Formats: sequence, structure tokens, C-alpha cells
Amino acid sequence: MSEPGTQIYSNGMPALEDYIRRKRITNRSLRTISEYSRIVVRFFEWVGHKKPEEITERDIERYLEHMQDKELSRNSQAKYIEALSSFFNFLHKRPEYNVKINPAADLSSEIKHERKPRPSTATWENVRKAILSMTDPRDQAIAVIAAKTGMRISEILNLEIQDVDLQNGFALIRKGKGGKSRSIPIDDEIIKVLKRWLIIRPKDIKDNHIFTSIRGTHLNRDTARKRLNAVAITNGLSNGKDFTQKFTPHTYRSVFTTEMRNARCREDILRRIRGDALSAVADIYTIVTPEQIKTEYERCVPKLGL
Repeated sequence: MSEPGTQIYSNGMPALEDYIRRKRITNRSLRTISEYSRIVVRFFEWVGHKKPEEITERDIERYLEHMQDKELSRNSQAKYIEALSSFFNFLHKRPEYNVKINPAADLSSEIKHERKPRPSTATWENVRKAILSMTDPRDQAIAVIAAKTGMRISEILNLEIQDVDLQNGFALIRKGKGGKSRSIPIDDEIIKVLKRWLIIRPKDIKDNHIFTSIRGTHLNRDTARKRLNAVAITNGLSNGKDFTQKFTPHTYRSVFTTEMRNARCREDILRRIRGDALSAVADIYTIVTPEQIKTEYERCVPKLGL
């Protein structure tokens, strides 16, 4: 069984199969491919028997009106149009599909994602409160890594034993967003909680991931999210519904970024640690050694008091 959110959708359309194949070989994440393929399949189910080359800008506009009638959020509408634009842009560049224009291009540029205000609970004090209340060593280790490196939850769960150098204080993220790898520093508090978890982690198992279930299988993202969300609700940091009272695994990443910027961390180094896409541009012009990154990181990263 595939992990939730990684099912690849198909409607038998050769153009969609080629699009999915392209996304795979360019190392797009399974979740992105799953989401985009689902959106394309749903669109063609809605539009009827039209072929890709027969789709017009008016069809896309009508589909947008359909989503508005269903009261989809502005961000959901933007995501749907973004996926369709990506699909038609792929076909437009391939003469064999006879798609003369990208019918979703204009709408994609006009409909922007809305940036929601930061939840009032997203503070370092609340991050400490949640982490210090955790009694499960595995959950606490995951939360500490998220809070002190800004790693995405999927990146944390994909860490393997050999990826973490506890002696020198570095972790290797083999496949971050966009399929890129990076090495980032970790501090003494991360090392401490990792050592604690590794002592009780199930032994004699085939799975080499650091974070496993009680049965010794790779811990999946949905389980980890639910457990961290439950801690937030227990501590009164989230009600599980209202955005202004939302405290999710991504909150740790957001708060980490804020704290590092407040400490005047070099922006190029912070981007490298976070794995931001724009850091690839900076890499061409800026040479920063691992030692420089670690020194700057340790100067700026806040303490939890573990």
C-alpha cells in the first residue's frame, strides 16, 4: 500500500502518462505528482470528452467558476489552475500533441495564493512548551529536529542511520524538496534527543530509517503529523480547526526561520539550511564552507533548555 498522498492518478490519456513520466525523471516529489495528476484527471472528467488540444481558455475559466460555486478556497483554486497550467505548458512544448497555446497560462498568472496571517500560537515559547511536554522520545526527537533545523517533516522521516554524524554534528538530507540533497549542522540538543531515541529504537529490523514505528517499520508522515498535532492540542496551542489557533509540524519550521532571522543569521546560510529553492542560485556565486555554516548556525540557533 502506498503512503497516503502518493497515489498516482491516470485516465489512460497518453499525454498525462508522458507528463507524469517527465515529472518523475525531473525528481518532483511523489506528493506533487499525485496532486497534479489528480487535478488533471478531475478536470477532464468535468470537461467531458474533449481532447487536450481542444481545451480553450474559456474551458479553464468555466472550471474556475465551477470551483467557486463549490466554494473552494482561493488557495485551492490557485493550486488547481497552477497544476493545469503546468500540464498544458508541457504539452504546448511538444509538437506531437498539437496544443497551440497553454489555455491556463493567463489565469495562472492572475490567481495568486493568499498568504494567511501567522497563527498567534507560532512562537518560540510555545515550541518549547510543546517539546518539553513530550514524553515519547521518538516524537520529541522529531519535534526538536524540526524546531532547530527547519527541516520539513518528510525530510526528517526520510533520515537514515548513516545520514547523521553525531560526532561532528551534521545531518545529510538526501532528497529534499525538488530532489536536491544538502548537509546541515545539528547542535548538542539535537544530538542528545537522537541518542536517547536510538537507544530504545527497535533493534534487529531491516528498515534503516531513524524514525520507525513500534513494529519496526518506517514511520509515515500522517502518523507523525497526528502525534505532533495531538501534543499541540493537549497544550492548548491548537484547536485543530481555527487557523489563528493552528500549530502543526510546519509551525516548527516557520518559528525556526523567525528565530534565526531575529538572531541576524546570514540569509544565504539560512536558505541553505532550510533547503529553499532560491539557495541554488546563491550557490553559483557564493562559496560557503560547512564549517562556516556550522559556526553561523550555532551562533544563531536558540536553545530549548533540554
